[in-house]
This record gives sequence, structure tokens and C-alpha cells, in this order.
Amino acid sequence: MSTVLCVHYLKDGSITSEEQELWAMYHFSDRLDRLCAKIGTRPISEFCETTEAEADVAIRTEETVGTLDSYLRAASRGQWFPPEEGLVTIDRLLDALRKSPMRFGLLKDHYVEIMVDLVACRQSLDKARQQKAKFRLCLAE
Repeated sequence: MSTVLCVHYLKDGSITSEEQELWAMYHFSDRLDRLCAKIGTRPISEFCETTEAEADVAIRTEETVGTLDSYLRAASRGQWFPPEEGLVTIDRLLDALRKSPMRFGLLKDHYVEIMVDLVACRQSLDKARQQKAKFRLCLAE
């Protein structure tokens, strides 16, 4: 198994998760953050919640405690973001990478995978905006 990013939504105290696994965004998050700094936008990593609440969810899920209980604990703690803030970052990244494609990876170029992940993430954030939900990027295995 590999680690990926997923988009989680919070609306009215309930958490839902998108099915997409954003492998390339996770794997190249440092590179994307450097590009964000270069183009003057908020880094992707700021939207990724890695607080104690996330650790609680992982531990509790492994302990066969109800997922609902774990999600409710995570919903009550940690930071959630308005999707409009994430859309600004994703749109600026997509625009910059379309204008000036760059290589992601040493042995193989993962530019296409990055673009696919960014577009999928954008769609998820737009869905969150339409549902008037908050979001955060979460690590998953």
C-alpha cells in the first residue's frame, strides 16, 4: 500500500470522503509547495490536516471502534477550510503548470499524474463549494 491524499468534507457535523486517491499530489507535495511559493499562493500542505485528530481516526479505526465515532471526534477537532481557499491554490497551480509544464520525478515524468490529481482535487473542492461544506486533505493508505 502507498500513502495518498483524499479530500474529506465537513457539513453539519458529518464527514464524507471522496473516492479519489491523490497519489501524485501526496508524493510530490514538497515540489508543489515550492511551486506555490514561486507563484505566490497558499501551499497545498496547509490544507492537509495531520493533527492529533487524524491520528485518533487512524488508531480508532484500527481498533474496530465504530467509524462514525472516529469521524465525529475528527469533526469536532482539527482545522477545516472553505473550498474557495483551496480552489484559488489549485487553479493557480493548474494555470502555472499548463503555461510552463515541469518534470515531476527522476526516472519517470509524472507531470500527467500531477495534472490528473489537481483536476480531480479541483472537482472535489467545487463539489464541496456547491454543498456549502468545508474540506481538508487527509492522508490515507
